[in-house]
Amino acid sequence: MSRKKVVLLDQAQLGTILKFGGFKALDAIVARGDRFLYVHQSFTGDEDVNKISRDQRELFESWLEKKRYHGNKVLDAVRINLASSKEQKRYDPLRKAGTQGNNKELWDMGARKFMLDHAHEYDFEVISADQDFLDNRVGKHHPLKKVPFERLSMKSALSWLMTHPDVELSKAQFTELRADLLSGNYGKSHNLEQHVYDVPESYEAARRIREETRQAIQLEDRKMRKTNRKRAAGKARKLFGAGAPVIITAAAAAALHELITREADESGAGYLESAQALGIDFTREQLADLAAEAGIDLAITLTPVGPIKKAWDVLGNIDDIIAVTQLYGAAYPENETIQHMAGIATAIEGSEAFGLYVDGRDALTGAVGSAIDLVFGTSGDEAELDERLGGLRTAIEEDAGTLVQAAGEGASTERLAGEIVSRAEAHRAAIAAARPGVEVASGLTGSQIAAETGQQVLDDGAAVPREKPSGLGSDAVTAGPDGPVIEGDRAVPLAKPGAERRGLDAPVRKSSYDRYQRLGRSPEEEAEALAEYWEMLRESYLEMDGHKEAAEEFAVWKFKQKWALSAFAPEAEGTVLKYPVETAYPDFEEDGHGYVRQEAEAILRDNGIRAARWYLTPNERTGRDKAQADEDEDGYGPRMTLSYEDETGQQHHVSDHFQANAGAARERRWQARYGAGRLRTGGKRDESGSTAAPESPRLENTPVPAPKPAFKTAQRPGQKPVPGPVSKPVREPLMPGVAKPRAKPDPAQL
Repeated sequence: MSRKKVVLLDQAQLGTILKFGGFKALDAIVARGDRFLYVHQSFTGDEDVNKISRDQRELFESWLEKKRYHGNKVLDAVRINLASSKEQKRYDPLRKAGTQGNNKELWDMGARKFMLDHAHEYDFEVISADQDFLDNRVGKHHPLKKVPFERLSMKSALSWLMTHPDVELSKAQFTELRADLLSGNYGKSHNLEQHVYDVPESYEAARRIREETRQAIQLEDRKMRKTNRKRAAGKARKLFGAGAPVIITAAAAAALHELITREADESGAGYLESAQALGIDFTREQLADLAAEAGIDLAITLTPVGPIKKAWDVLGNIDDIIAVTQLYGAAYPENETIQHMAGIATAIEGSEAFGLYVDGRDALTGAVGSAIDLVFGTSGDEAELDERLGGLRTAIEEDAGTLVQAAGEGASTERLAGEIVSRAEAHRAAIAAARPGVEVASGLTGSQIAAETGQQVLDDGAAVPREKPSGLGSDAVTAGPDGPVIEGDRAVPLAKPGAERRGLDAPVRKSSYDRYQRLGRSPEEEAEALAEYWEMLRESYLEMDGHKEAAEEFAVWKFKQKWALSAFAPEAEGTVLKYPVETAYPDFEEDGHGYVRQEAEAILRDNGIRAARWYLTPNERTGRDKAQADEDEDGYGPRMTLSYEDETGQQHHVSDHFQANAGAARERRWQARYGAGRLRTGGKRDESGSTAAPESPRLENTPVPAPKPAFKTAQRPGQKPVPGPVSKPVREPLMPGVAKPRAKPDPAQL
């Protein structure tokens, strides 16, 4: 298997490339390889950023993010420990740091470290004006002497860009750059360069070369597109005779139709002729019939992500899923989300680890599919979705060996899915920690959680957004002085009883400093939280190769998956709980866990319970359930305790077995976002690709609290539909939070 090539561009030259060719020139440089090394430590420490014009700096950050997450092009160099004389000697063997002004040689050191660490993984092309680096002057016995790499001098690189078909230079830019190159301002060519490019004789000559090259590339691109389409169609043909599930063959039929249509548009041939040119034996009518078996109508413009996402929901053969995903990649080259999914499929197909683990490749399908499902269900928008899918691809490409080892040891699908997502988030955390001015996005910092005192553990205002509190969970807990009350669609505060006017010592507004006031409901829970964080930090430090900032960022992310504030619990405002509703259940529909609220209200209403307030709190089963899987086999989430207060303020226990139908909520979000009504699918997935109908809320083994009417268990599927939103009662809203001042419950009534 051929190795990928990494381009190492001396970042001191970024300003020059952007000055003369803009971001098209930078794109061309990056396209010389498969990946591109970015040394953030040099970008700030050696002030590479100041070599870029002010109006291009923000654009460069955006360009870098797009290459990193949308193109999966960027590799980030590990930081050099400048306090270590050993590292300075190893990566700056000529002791050049500080010899030219304040230059610390940080790019050179980061690039050399990367090349040494990945010498057996990648090929390299170094683009620089530094003759010492191109000469590889590191000492006779230095290990870098054994690391081969291609060289491209800046003189050759800029000469090449002057005739590149994608780079348009004005005549003034061309004239200035040509004069600089001929006067030696960008160094000279290197004797070991594999490709030496001459400076064009004139602006007109450069334009002529550019146009000839552009035409040749367009012809080559056309051939490549047709080749890719034929290759993808060839893989897809096998699906129809191999007994693949209906959703797989239907999705493949829709993509084949798109391939043929695009081929016909480009070639000018008819539909049937274009199909035959791609080796496809189906007519338009046959493809339409195959697609219709899963409710896909080729006459309707369908969101293409829908069918391919459904294919990953099927517990089938991994080769079938890879084939149909790559087929969509060829059919929709401009769709970023599909390209990420095709990249994931290609990463699995090309992984040596996955290939060696023949017996478990199909078992890993469910894990990757569950990870994709989680990313789709919890991403806020398309940009975040693309970013997180790129993270999954990186995790599979770079950590496949670890994943396969875990599968070989008998790890469950849920554990493997969690491992993939965790490693993807670890990569995101490492990237985020390297960015300038990075802050912990959670609103909690590691040092706060790890504070030994337990007093105001979480009160660092610098890490808490001022405008819109985000914290660890729902914003509803900060809606008013005494908590939220739902009035229509908004939360409104209630005045304290008898408080006719505010005293001078009373708070004028709600401060984000007070958002986190207590960690856990007891000293024991606080100790548990701190112990878990320390263990997460220790693991993250190892996973981040000792990178302190990245480790802290990743540890906080892990902590947030379990611990959060809650708008559903009866505990005092500002109490951070383990596995409240906010972390036990995803907010698929982004409405404050509306489906959980509706189903809890349905349980109370169907059993004749009139509640002033109701609550959902974690119990000992919640954590155990969540550790096994996000949902049980029927799509229901972890079990929690449902309780309520009556109009007298007395508290009543309802059940420790409340479960909301998370699977149905996820399906509703999916249908709303990716083509509702066009796919006859919804609910629980099975091996055939068909799905079961959504089920009603579940509450099992429910004790009957007294005094109140006899309790009726929620009906099973087929007997009763999922309840709709509950109309607000005239006197009291059935929503968690504070509807009126709460008296302390009598222990005898609990």
